[in-house]
Amino acid sequence: MGLPQMSLHGAVLIAAIAAVRALLQKKLPRRTFLVLWSVALARLLLPFSLPSVYSVYSAPALQTRLAPRLSVTAGTVPAAVPQSAVSPWTVLWAAGTAALALYFLLGYLYFRQRFRFSLPVAEEFPLLWLLEHPIRRTVRLRRCGSIAAPLTYGIFRPVILLPDETDWQDTEQLRYILMHEMTHIRRFDTLWKLLSTAALCLHWFNPLVWLLCVLLGRDIELACDECVVRQLGEPLKSSYAMTLIQLEEQKIGLSPFHAGFSSPPMEERIRSIMRFKKASFAALTAAVVLVVGITVAFATSADAGTKWLPEDAAMLRRFQFPGYEEMTITEFQEQAELLLDEPEMYDWWTEMENALDNMDADDPLSDFYLLLNQLVAEQQVFHVNHAGAIASNTPFDQAILEYVYRIEIPDLNRITVGEYVKASGTDGRDLIYREMEQLFDSLNGKDVAPDLLQQQISSIFEKRSSDALRFTLLEWSYHPMMESENADETQTKGTRGETSNAVLKDDTEAEAGTEIIGESRFPPPTQADIDSLLALKTPDYKSMSLETFNAALLEWANADYDRMERINGADAYLEDAGLSLTLQDRDFITLTVRASGEENAMMVRSHYTGRPEEDPSLTGKSLMRGSEGSGFWCDLYYEFSYHIADKSRTAVGERDRCLNNLLWTIENFWNDTSLEELAKLDEAEMMAQLDHIAERCSSENVVISILKERSGYQVMDEHRIY
Repeated sequence: MGLPQMSLHGAVLIAAIAAVRALLQKKLPRRTFLVLWSVALARLLLPFSLPSVYSVYSAPALQTRLAPRLSVTAGTVPAAVPQSAVSPWTVLWAAGTAALALYFLLGYLYFRQRFRFSLPVAEEFPLLWLLEHPIRRTVRLRRCGSIAAPLTYGIFRPVILLPDETDWQDTEQLRYILMHEMTHIRRFDTLWKLLSTAALCLHWFNPLVWLLCVLLGRDIELACDECVVRQLGEPLKSSYAMTLIQLEEQKIGLSPFHAGFSSPPMEERIRSIMRFKKASFAALTAAVVLVVGITVAFATSADAGTKWLPEDAAMLRRFQFPGYEEMTITEFQEQAELLLDEPEMYDWWTEMENALDNMDADDPLSDFYLLLNQLVAEQQVFHVNHAGAIASNTPFDQAILEYVYRIEIPDLNRITVGEYVKASGTDGRDLIYREMEQLFDSLNGKDVAPDLLQQQISSIFEKRSSDALRFTLLEWSYHPMMESENADETQTKGTRGETSNAVLKDDTEAEAGTEIIGESRFPPPTQADIDSLLALKTPDYKSMSLETFNAALLEWANADYDRMERINGADAYLEDAGLSLTLQDRDFITLTVRASGEENAMMVRSHYTGRPEEDPSLTGKSLMRGSEGSGFWCDLYYEFSYHIADKSRTAVGERDRCLNNLLWTIENFWNDTSLEELAKLDEAEMMAQLDHIAERCSSENVVISILKERSGYQVMDEHRIY
């Protein structure tokens, strides 16, 4: 979370607390507001927050459903040109922060100079009182002629400073003063004032933070008075108030380094003391509820668990029947069908049919929606397909093993929903991936007889099959390293003849990628290179404007040109370079960084040429379908551009959402359309299909266009060739 967002969320929280304080300050204990102000300080000073479904930022008006996170072929970040990466606003903020910090530092030095000539108190009563009320920290008692009202300063070695004019014979007044100042010390009030000053220095541009400092200072004194009166008892509150009146009020100035007995506004303190009554159980309960409610609603961020609209989430959760994971799939389907018979649910389900393209892969509720679609789908044979790919750790001359397999359920009455989820979910896929990885490592990048490799791969899936769950290898592809004797011969074999290059790459793409990598003038990127780039992947980067994020990326690129080139050199093989990368990290680099890099390149080109900034363009994944038996081969490659009307008002998440939707929808169309239907389309018809998809995936701020001059579609009939 960046400083602007911290300041905005802090301002909303301060406004809420100030409103509650104005309405309920006479009915709630004063310490209630100190707790709330501490929450506001945490929101202003800590660059992170806990997500909550009850946060105001999770409300429908503020939270929209996010698009899916999908991988695309890695691209390059354009070379940056020397220019100032620091915005004028950053300079202005830094200047204001430095000026205010200097002001408070000089104030601290001024008061320290005044207090350094203070002398230890030698009078008997205050010293005895101090001995009778010890705390863990050593408290010193001193007197000074340059002050007119008692005060406390210091955090770890606190000092109670009394004026020389103090009436040392008035033991009652001295007792009230010492109780007040010791209460400040016990509650670390000087520390809270120091933290509020730090927040003010960082957020000096935010008027509500100034309000926080004023109201916090008042509530510190009011809560301290309340605590003293509670210790003295209500009968003595008039005497304590008279002591407060008798001490002449001295406005020492705004200082975060001490808490004084006589602090403005005096009238508010007197009224508060005279109104004091022991808090009832109802008041204490209301205070706790208020603190928890405001904290959860205003100090938390939008729920990270789900990005669904609340009304959609409520409808979907109705399918999470009690104990549904222990139901057989047949039992679950029967209950789901009864629920879908309800007109309201049926209408909602119909409206959500297109939501499969708008699923966030990190959203657990989206995972359940995808599972639900599988379980209630009308299919004669219940099955789902999965794919995986493994490559050697070096980006040079890579060996690649790719595979597609199917999970089938012969009898829906013999397996529970939970067992199916475990087998087909992330855990199950990871188990298969690890076994395939062990096999891949044993090959050592060398060529191997196709029949032997087919047998080894098939055995991995066969041993996982049972009567309740069947794993079937559909197709596989192994590309040995370039040094292998038969490197330019690709073995492709599957239980179906058909090959889908939405999963399996063709030889041309593999060779082209290897050639690019081979020509790189830089070594592979290091983990430090990747970590420096991933530092831009802040928790709130999706909500940043493209203008802000692109400027940060450009600054990163300018900081180390060689580092940038090392990452660029790895290109599409970055994820297989033996680095520690999560799926989210790879997607951030291959889509977010790639797209922003292209946008920066267009901006830089416009800066040098003086011509209007051109729209960025990206290359989609090359797709290939073929069947040796039929003799048909279909090949699709495409590029697209997109126009952003205003980068300052378009969020990174919105752009990524649109681009991901395009890539995902095209790939789904390619995979879901039969080979025979694809073969009937000519190039013009295919481009029309892509145009329609681009229009559907565009938004008001991001308009996508297919670059037909850089795209192509071919249908090859081997029977006609020969």
